[in-house]
Amino acid sequence: MLWLIYGSAGWIGGQCRDLLNVAGQKVVSGRRVTSLKDVEEDILTYKPDRIICSLGRTHGEGIPNIDYLEKPGKLKDNIRDNLLAPMFIAQASMQYSKLAAPIPTLYIGTGCIYEYANPTDLSHPFTENDHPNFCGSSYSTVKGATDLLIDAYPHVINARIRMPISDDPNSRDFITKILNYKKITSLPNSMTVMSDILPILLALTHDGKLGGRVNACNKGWVDHDWILKTYQEKTGEALDYVLEPVEDQNARLAARRSNNVLSSDKLEQWMKLLSPETRKLYYTPHLLPDIKTSIENICIHRANLKSSSSQESSETRRLLVTGGCGFIGSNFVNHWLRTYPEDSVINVDKLDTCSNIGNVEQPNSPKYKLVVASINNKDLMLHLMKQYDITHVVHFAAQTHVDTSFGNSILFTESNIFGTHCLLEASRIYNKLRKFIHISTDEVYGEWPAGSCHETAVLNPTNPYAATKAAAEFLVKSYGESFKLPYVITRGNNVYGPYQFPEKVIPRFITTIMANEKMTIHGDGKQVRNFIYVTDTVRAVDLILRKGKTKMIYNIGSKDEIKVMEIAAILLKIMKPDVKLEDSIIHVKDRYFNDCRYSVMIDALESLGWKQEVKFDDGIRMTIKWYTEHPDHWQNEVQTST
Repeated sequence: MLWLIYGSAGWIGGQCRDLLNVAGQKVVSGRRVTSLKDVEEDILTYKPDRIICSLGRTHGEGIPNIDYLEKPGKLKDNIRDNLLAPMFIAQASMQYSKLAAPIPTLYIGTGCIYEYANPTDLSHPFTENDHPNFCGSSYSTVKGATDLLIDAYPHVINARIRMPISDDPNSRDFITKILNYKKITSLPNSMTVMSDILPILLALTHDGKLGGRVNACNKGWVDHDWILKTYQEKTGEALDYVLEPVEDQNARLAARRSNNVLSSDKLEQWMKLLSPETRKLYYTPHLLPDIKTSIENICIHRANLKSSSSQESSETRRLLVTGGCGFIGSNFVNHWLRTYPEDSVINVDKLDTCSNIGNVEQPNSPKYKLVVASINNKDLMLHLMKQYDITHVVHFAAQTHVDTSFGNSILFTESNIFGTHCLLEASRIYNKLRKFIHISTDEVYGEWPAGSCHETAVLNPTNPYAATKAAAEFLVKSYGESFKLPYVITRGNNVYGPYQFPEKVIPRFITTIMANEKMTIHGDGKQVRNFIYVTDTVRAVDLILRKGKTKMIYNIGSKDEIKVMEIAAILLKIMKPDVKLEDSIIHVKDRYFNDCRYSVMIDALESLGWKQEVKFDDGIRMTIKWYTEHPDHWQNEVQTST
């Protein structure tokens, strides 16, 4: 589904964009709206399935003590952005009905359109049937007019946001604002926790069955003083402010502007109409979240953020890396020791066939220690975490050779599932990790004949190896939900480069050509894979460790989609250009089930700032160079390729 967002660069629009990306939706940004034609041209260009209007200037533009729209000469800006632009978007999305049905549209409105004659009388919360009655500012007057006029468009959800609050501090966030107040008048208010309400609004718009006004607020209400007391209690931060008594006449008059309690009954009723598929897609709750519980959790989250930020700036990281003598793991260890020389790396590897202590380039570094052991020893893992005061776990260790999984699948269960479970249990008992990075694979998605799969795609593993990796992922997620483990999962494409054991297709073909032997091709060799150079994968894991959001899954992939037969031809052309391909290959029986194609979307990873740096033409030449310069690095090569 394609979403067209007006205001995607703004605070609320940006949060909508990020949530849609997580849900696997396609998102495009609309132009600056100055006329009906602007929106019509966007609709004809993009042909969106859904539209979001998150435009509009607010009072202070996030700047304390500056009422931006009340300044002389700003009425035109107010009318253009808060009235005309939303009406143009509503009209254009309705006109689209000439071609099909009206485009379901979400308009982010405001609840700052009411005032109580008596701010202490809350016996009748404002419902969607109450007309706007607050004209104390030009902003609220214009927004109130928009609220009424938008009723003419039944395909538009008019979501009244009230005193929005975000998980992280932001100048537009109400908690951040109130922390800067020196004086407050503490009266009840409905509020909108964005991480609670936006997924509900997106899900409702996605289903496209409803329209009209809805108070988009959490259940219940709180007063300002309660927020400040809760913030102090949960964060331990002392605040300096004066609470003005509500009996004061001036305070009562000022409070009429900031005191709104809205009924959330309609939103609760709408939530019951969501389809199960859409509810799952956007992770929407079954019950409307309570405002007090959500604010308490946000205060705890901000305290943890501040603590983590302080630790990151004042302390070095101490990483427990599993499988750090394997291919990707060793490249990660080498990268980390070079890039962050003050950090420590504890490498746990049982040194099976695919591992090599020579893969680590600085084995004598005082910041590096190798522990030869199996991660299946939970007590040892816990001991290492305590002994070295581990801050992060990066879990590479796994059995990964698909062919072997067909003949000895129990080994994969023992290593990939039980081993991960032991590591998770040790992490739970230790309970001091800042982040647990679980390295998974794109093979958990199963075959993907066309297009690319998003992180929210249903897992459909088709071989024992992929099934054990999927099972391990579910264990990781369960520990995040049950024990608040701060996990992140990565799912990567086929990786190639230096230090890879020659059981995988690229190093196997290279070493076979070096030995003047024939390359073995499974089946017809038309299987398609995306290949990514190992340094790009390592940079992705580095970025995810430092900036990735917990409870997130990040695909790691490239645009280099190549058939197995094409790889053989490319390598032969570079290494032995005078030799014919048909004279250098031999076809062998295909696997029991050989997925023809994998491909993943990497929007979430790119949103962190990652970009592929090494193209296949360059990466393959660097890989050939390394293997030709290190012919004796691997003493025990396998005889089949993947």
